[in-house]
Amino acid sequence: MTIPTLIQLAIFAAGVLLAVYAFLYRMDKRVSALEGRCLMHQSTIDAIAGMNQKLDKVFNDNEVFWRVIGPKLEDIIHSPKSVDRDALVSKLTSGTIERDELARLIELLHAAIGGDEWSSEKRFAGLLLLARATALFNDARYERRRAPR
Repeated sequence: MTIPTLIQLAIFAAGVLLAVYAFLYRMDKRVSALEGRCLMHQSTIDAIAGMNQKLDKVFNDNEVFWRVIGPKLEDIIHSPKSVDRDALVSKLTSGTIERDELARLIELLHAAIGGDEWSSEKRFAGLLLLARATALFNDARYERRRAPR
């Protein structure tokens, strides 16, 4: 091999090494950017998991609230004149009410709240029960929770 050929080979090898270095440098930058994105997504995933835990706590607190307050509201609006409404409210507070019964209870509570026979205390109790019945009626998961397993 002659010296000009060796110089050409050295220049070629240096060019290849420089190209490989440039390629690896760009790949390192891209990998670093992807790692940053992954860390950002991981923090989002962790935040979502935290929100799910908080929602579970709110749901459980809501259920405890209704188990405690429901029977008291039932006592407040109890009336010997409305046996049907009282029976449905009892089912609502015990958690055994069906969806079609919820619709009927909502109608009965609307009628009673809009009428003249209830005091402001009974109206307030009726509004709370109406809110609970309406929320359960509109909750698509209600049927699945009630379904036998």
